[in-house]
Amino acid sequence: MMATSAPEKWPVRIGIYGEWGSGKTSVLNFIRMMGEEHGHIIVTFNPWEYSTREQLWHEFVNLIYNKLNSSGIKIPRRARQKIKNFGREVTEALGHVKVGMAGVPVSLDISGIPYLKSCISFGPGDLAHINELLHDGKRIIVLIDDLDRADPHIVPQLLFAVREMLDLQSFSFILAFDPKVLGEILGRYHPGWGNGINFLEKIIEFPRWLQPPKQDTLFALANSEINNNCAFIDNQAFKDILNLCPANPRKLKLFIRQLSLFRGEIDRYDPDEINWNILILINLLKAISPGMVHNYFDSDDNCKKLELLKFAKEKEKREDQIAEVVNSLITYDTSLEKDRNEIQKIVEQLINSIRLTGFTGGQLLFEHAFLTERPAEITWKEFRKFYGKWEDEKTESNVRNWLDTQAKLREINVSNLVPELFNKTIEFRLGVLGEAADIKIESERRGLVKKASDALNLLRLVSFELNGFIGKTPLLDENNFSSALEMVIQWHHFRNTADYLESRNAEEEYLTDICKLTSYDPAKFLKIIKPWRGSRRIQGLRGEETDVLYQSLDDILSNRVAEKIIKRFEQAGGIDALDLDPEDEYISEKYVLFRHKSPYWKGSFRLKFLDIADKAHKNIDIQNNFIELLVMLSSYISYGSGIFSREDIEEIIRDKEIFDAIWGAALSSPIQPRFFGEIMKAKIRCEKIIPYVLDIPEWGKLMEKEFMESSQEQKEES
Repeated sequence: MMATSAPEKWPVRIGIYGEWGSGKTSVLNFIRMMGEEHGHIIVTFNPWEYSTREQLWHEFVNLIYNKLNSSGIKIPRRARQKIKNFGREVTEALGHVKVGMAGVPVSLDISGIPYLKSCISFGPGDLAHINELLHDGKRIIVLIDDLDRADPHIVPQLLFAVREMLDLQSFSFILAFDPKVLGEILGRYHPGWGNGINFLEKIIEFPRWLQPPKQDTLFALANSEINNNCAFIDNQAFKDILNLCPANPRKLKLFIRQLSLFRGEIDRYDPDEINWNILILINLLKAISPGMVHNYFDSDDNCKKLELLKFAKEKEKREDQIAEVVNSLITYDTSLEKDRNEIQKIVEQLINSIRLTGFTGGQLLFEHAFLTERPAEITWKEFRKFYGKWEDEKTESNVRNWLDTQAKLREINVSNLVPELFNKTIEFRLGVLGEAADIKIESERRGLVKKASDALNLLRLVSFELNGFIGKTPLLDENNFSSALEMVIQWHHFRNTADYLESRNAEEEYLTDICKLTSYDPAKFLKIIKPWRGSRRIQGLRGEETDVLYQSLDDILSNRVAEKIIKRFEQAGGIDALDLDPEDEYISEKYVLFRHKSPYWKGSFRLKFLDIADKAHKNIDIQNNFIELLVMLSSYISYGSGIFSREDIEEIIRDKEIFDAIWGAALSSPIQPRFFGEIMKAKIRCEKIIPYVLDIPEWGKLMEKEFMESSQEQKEES
């Protein structure tokens, strides 16, 4: 070792160079252990602990003398006295000394250095005594760590001190720091030193850069950290992506220790629930920028698009899509541009890892991105344990007790758990039915179908007994209804055995009961069914029975939506809202209102509609709604809609009782001239459909005449 093999009369100054976390401290510890093992005197000093030069010099001298003393080297009495008086005398010695370095005269406050030198300078007798005790080539090795983290004002002083003590025989100084960082500190301290590197070259005789560790070394370090701090992590998964992990040992250790914080959450999951490759890769992105990950993965569309990339086959197209993902990530913070290559490599590996999973619509990525920030209300491990209890005791009290216990453990409300229990049960049941379809042994198939029936009973309990779809504030919404509908439709064609047919009937009854009993907005459920799409038959998968089911649900929900529409005609702006609907929020209500075959124009709804129309002359809100209805009918004559045809509109207009009521209600009191033109346009269009002329009240005769004359003039001009 260079620090110990130099001639006795040589002082040695060695620099251990490396960036933060590259292992400098580990190297110094290794040197310390080797030095102590071979009988050398080791002094360890960390200057970053001190903020003033008085503290620095006092502790530095104390450390050296105490170490010499504890090693059996007798300290001269005069030196011991100086140590006692050091705190007072060093202050009196303050001054400025001219020091020339690399040809540059520098005025530097190095107060205390001459005194420091006198304290640890020895006469011939002292040296003889030290050399006698330091037999067999033993040396005093001073290890100075974290110099680049010390107070910038004391760094130059310490370096000068090391240089000024060149005449100390048998001393080796080993300083560990990042020369780039230290060079910047020195350059700021005095411009004459430039970037500070030249200055360091005058101080350090033997600079040694730490080489980046090899992959097998990094894995050994990672493996050790994982075993010591987070044994729950999949070592093989970590090895698979090790090339993307920080090559800096300290950063690698810090990254693994951050993963150790997942322990409490990971314990809630079964092994098959966690994809360690995906989890580690996403957290590598978080190590670059947590905000970037939150911003990107908090979007359902982004998660879905990223997952879909696993299906991309054309190399060029795939590369373009990856670049688009990277651009989206970096958009969060333009300073991340410097990390583009690193981010791209992680994204590419993330896509490769996703390829080995089934398609989840982005859910897998979202769950792994927010595993601890937004923990799952119910994991599969927790659900499986609960379902075992449900199979033993299929009671409402059993479910409620479990929900109460789970809510306390998670410190959340039971209302947050009900939707998750519903979703988990849906997914569980689909898995059981899929397993039943693939099983070869009939007795096992029947057992699985029975298990699926039990799961359906659990869904009914959650939907109706636990205020899922019913109650003043239902806990389940249209998305949950959509999941239930998809669950039923997926296996609706399996009817070739008695138990399958029984299951299909039970499923249809379940959906029917939801549509009949829900206190949630039925219009949103009708929007899920989309009856305006027509037949749902798919050869080999869906037959007539599927169309029958959809029609049955359509009839139930259309009747309930008709009740909503009746109320709209007595509300201010009730019908106007249907027209101003760019997002098709009210598409279900328009589907019911503008189809003559719908229940709205039959039976009790028809009578209620006519009764409201008779009240228009007494109620401005009602009249405004009928004006809006007339204008909308007139508009739809020209172009129809995607949810109803032009013929549907014409049938309503040809229904004389209905249309006369609409016309009469719309014109039940005078309308200002600005809007009367719309009435006239509707009159002209509708009279092309009906076999009679629509009357204009006396108050509108003059406006009618003016409109017709203006229209004639425009016609002649054109």
